[in-house]
Amino acid sequence: MPESYQRVVALARSQDDMITRCEARRLGMSDAAITVRRRSGGWRAPVRGALVVPPVRDRVRAYARAALAVAGGVVCLLTAARLHGIPGLPRWAPQEPVDVAFADPVAAGRRRAGCRRHAMAVEPRDLTDLGGIAATAAHRTLQDIVLRLDQRLSVPMLRAVLRLGWLGGPSSPPAGSRDGPARSSPAFLAFKDAVLRRNDEGAGPGGGPDYWRLLDAVTASDDVARADVARDDRAPAGPGPATTMPAVTAPTGAMRRASSGRGQVAPSAAVSRSPSGRESSGCP
Repeated sequence: MPESYQRVVALARSQDDMITRCEARRLGMSDAAITVRRRSGGWRAPVRGALVVPPVRDRVRAYARAALAVAGGVVCLLTAARLHGIPGLPRWAPQEPVDVAFADPVAAGRRRAGCRRHAMAVEPRDLTDLGGIAATAAHRTLQDIVLRLDQRLSVPMLRAVLRLGWLGGPSSPPAGSRDGPARSSPAFLAFKDAVLRRNDEGAGPGGGPDYWRLLDAVTASDDVARADVARDDRAPAGPGPATTMPAVTAPTGAMRRASSGRGQVAPSAAVSRSPSGRESSGCP
């Protein structure tokens, strides 16, 4: 095995199985050798200028690193949500581009295969470092998805987040009481207020009053359905038929989905790095 190949693989393993073409060249691998690996060795280029070296342990991380390595910016929106492990998202597909935010509208307007660029300023307090990947913090990611993406994606996501209690749920009974009028949790109210404020400032078409009315209606429908299931589960089975046939027990209804037991979303630790609008791949 050529020594240059071993050096390339070692560097890729330290970078979520990703290496830029420039890095591979500097380590002594020729363009012809890279082409051979792409044709027969399973190497892929999810973003122009970067390569992933199998076996790839986490494709979302590998593709996100590839995008940042050659284009700069900060991972945001759907890709950031996947990195944070936010529930309720559609299934990932290899052709899904990496969402990257740029403060500079000119940089955001450039095109690069494998990247989906967004003109979006991100303050340091809304940034986090996810094992070497600069991304929007969890609270900012949730807000951005509600504000910027289709509600057919954001509503199921937010419902899943609320079911897990990450924001305290949309509403809860008063402390110490199992019944009585529900009240919104402070965490949920703070999140909703932040989204409404940013919507007023023009941060996105979503997240306005109509969005929260839709979420309330969907959540209320879920609550009714769960109450019906619980009532069916508690109902005693009816008397058996007055025949010699065996009695048939009453259906128990659908089982509730189990909660993962995760804690509330807390703002991730910010890093001082600011979004870069420059292409960081300096190779010709």
